[in-house]
Amino acid sequence: MKRLKQLAMLLLMVFVSGCGQAQAVSASVLPSSSEPASVSEISQVQSVSQIVPESYGEGYFSLEDDDQQAPDAQQIQLMLNYMDLYYESMARMEPLDPAPLFADENADQAMGNRMVWEYLIETRKMIPGDLSVEHYEYTLTLRRMQQQEDGSVSIMVREDSIQNFALSPQVDSESFGVYHSFVLVQQQGEWKLQSHMQLDSLYYIVVLGNPNSDRSMYQQRSFDTQEEDAQQYFERLLDELLEQARENIASRAQGEAQTLQAAHQYDRQAAVDYAMEWVEQRNDYWPDYGIYGGNCQNYISQCLDAGGIPMDPYGAYVWKWYGDTPNNSAGTFGRSASWSGVEEFRDYAENNDGFGLVAQVEAPFDSGEIGDILELGTQDDWKHTVLIVDVITDEKGNTVDYLINSNTANLRNFPACAYGYTLQSLVKVAGWND
Repeated sequence: MKRLKQLAMLLLMVFVSGCGQAQAVSASVLPSSSEPASVSEISQVQSVSQIVPESYGEGYFSLEDDDQQAPDAQQIQLMLNYMDLYYESMARMEPLDPAPLFADENADQAMGNRMVWEYLIETRKMIPGDLSVEHYEYTLTLRRMQQQEDGSVSIMVREDSIQNFALSPQVDSESFGVYHSFVLVQQQGEWKLQSHMQLDSLYYIVVLGNPNSDRSMYQQRSFDTQEEDAQQYFERLLDELLEQARENIASRAQGEAQTLQAAHQYDRQAAVDYAMEWVEQRNDYWPDYGIYGGNCQNYISQCLDAGGIPMDPYGAYVWKWYGDTPNNSAGTFGRSASWSGVEEFRDYAENNDGFGLVAQVEAPFDSGEIGDILELGTQDDWKHTVLIVDVITDEKGNTVDYLINSNTANLRNFPACAYGYTLQSLVKVAGWND
């Protein structure tokens, strides 16, 4: 309890630094909590939150354009403090308690968010490499702010971050465009969190993707539909998720190597070069399927194309893009589901035996090379696909992890094992046949 009180006091610490001037400014420079901050005070003087002494990084808040209504200083501080608690937890590999940031009646929300952090930390501990964060820097950019009829404030922000993991400390692991939804309420004149939802694969897995989870828990203040109280619910759910994660990670060792014969080599470096160029932005030559659920496989198909793998419009299994109209039949027209769908591409890679791609699905997990593909998912299906851009080895040369690039989420040089998805499968690309 003493530690919790100390943490609550530390949550009140915030510093503001100028992005154009190398000087520290006290939080009192920002407007009071009853007045919105001006554009110049937010977009030109970025807020930096330091939640604990000797923190591992810093966070910033900015506006997207000059016409936006800005949150007030206390609201900004609250969101930055939440993010700092998350990152400090990832650095210490121990979940800190966000409860002091939440309104009293929303303790279940605090427990739910803390459980998500604990899940990620515990799964990161399951691999041989050290996935603690040695340094972080993030920016929250305001996208939308709405005053609700009940007096609460809904704020949507986009997060861009750089993390340096102990596994590869010299590498900047970058993440672009992670969206957060904060709902803030006033409690005894002070802004508190009513809820938080992070719109990415981690929260999908733990909150939405798990069949035993309450899909509406981040929109509710209580768990009236549960037979157990919130603490018991989260403890049980965490145990179930971690048990499944252990099984998933153990299953990676089950793949057996195959000798693949390809008439033409795959240009791995060309695929990686393309992945590096187009990870944050989109190539206008291709449609962006992010609005239809994700651009990940479309991005990977483009990388394979850049690496010299030709489109395959022949036979029972096709992989092609000759236009945006869906078409899974043979012929040089339309888009096959395998071009933009993870499960469908997996079927193509596994079953194609004529012209086109030569690859092994479920290859030994530690045999990956740059340009190879990792498919990620849950027990229900394969949901995400990424490209290996580097291989992390230990002092004996054994593969410990991979650095990957992906779209939706947009990640560059990010450790594969730092993902929330613990079910991972290696698709080893050999080349292509005539």
